[in-house]
Amino acid sequence: MSTPSTSVKVVRVLALLLVGGGLVFIAKSLVSAISDAGPTSISPAAILEAASAGDVSSLERELKAGAEKDARQFAVPREAGMTPLMYAARSGSLPGVTMLVGKAAQVNLAANDGRTALMFAALGDEPLVTKQLIEAKANPNARDVDGWTALMLASIRGKAETVRLLTASGADVNGRNKYRQTSLILAARSGDPEKVKALLAAGASVEDYDLEGKTALHNAVEAADNSLVIAALLNAGANVNAVDGDGMTPLMRAAERGNADIVRVLLEKKASLEIKDKRGWDAKQWAENRGDDYGKQIVELIKNGAAKN
Repeated sequence: MSTPSTSVKVVRVLALLLVGGGLVFIAKSLVSAISDAGPTSISPAAILEAASAGDVSSLERELKAGAEKDARQFAVPREAGMTPLMYAARSGSLPGVTMLVGKAAQVNLAANDGRTALMFAALGDEPLVTKQLIEAKANPNARDVDGWTALMLASIRGKAETVRLLTASGADVNGRNKYRQTSLILAARSGDPEKVKALLAAGASVEDYDLEGKTALHNAVEAADNSLVIAALLNAGANVNAVDGDGMTPLMRAAERGNADIVRVLLEKKASLEIKDKRGWDAKQWAENRGDDYGKQIVELIKNGAAKN
């Protein structure tokens, strides 16, 4: 025999207490309230998991079952506030993003860290996801809690095509994050010449500097195997003798790192051999300080450069 439901038990208790029409009315009202309350709200876990996996069929099933299209993640602290659309964008699922946008998921909601679906898309390898969100009116200039925009994130970790899509959508190419880094500075650090060229074509400034006083050229010199990026920056008019917060020029930074190929490029662009940093060292002294064969090679390059000048 099945066990009576809670509502049936309540009605039976009230029926035993009936002494007048007033209690009959109360009993009927209580049963009505219980039946109108409906089922408890659906847990967001399933739809968030489906979105994260890019599982469109599961997404469709959860939505049909009544899951909230803009459900929030609160079970995982580092992902707090993320929605299904953010998870789908992060996973690079174009079908998932397309379906959620079609279901009127809100594209400009932000997670607790301030990141939006467009920002998650910008970090990924699928530019078409970024394109879909832009077409759905995602804000390209939204910022997270540290001041990062989708363009900045694409510049450091995303694809060149994503950078182009964002600049074409009105993203601020010269905006800065809390570290005063611009998209160009970040692209220079990434070592991707196509991203650097896309930003330069969109009007990015080559002279802006970060909190450490380093320009895009300084940052490019500090990144590994960045000759094409350095050439693009120099061709765009980057100051070869810009000094950072330590008073160091790009040439000094290259000498410090023992990168003879970059030293050669900078010398060809007439990098100064006379400038001294805050400790009183010039580029030659930085090369000598290495005490290895890389440093010796750079010392010879600098001597030859000085002789030519």
